[in-house]
Amino acid sequence: MKQIGTKRYWGVLVVEDVFVFTGKGCVVVGNTSAGQFVLGQKVEVRRNDQEIATTVIDGLETFNQTLTTASKGQNIGMLLRDIKKGDIQVNDVVYGLIE
Repeated sequence: MKQIGTKRYWGVLVVEDVFVFTGKGCVVVGNTSAGQFVLGQKVEVRRNDQEIATTVIDGLETFNQTLTTASKGQNIGMLLRDIKKGDIQVNDVVYGLIE
């Protein structure tokens, strides 16, 4: 678990690539380096320790398998709600929020 200010995070993913699928949305790809992510979980995207966006996980996949939970060490694709490709860059960090 990580804490920045008053927010606590569980789940860390460094963005390795970003894809946009027409009619589907923005998918970020990376390795879950800590904690876990859950379908429907609220996440925060940060760049240089500055908040870029807050959104919700609409889909999780690994090697063409649909997931409900992604754990530490898994390479995953994460479909993010209402995010455009220009909003997220390689090396941004996605944190799973604890509420």
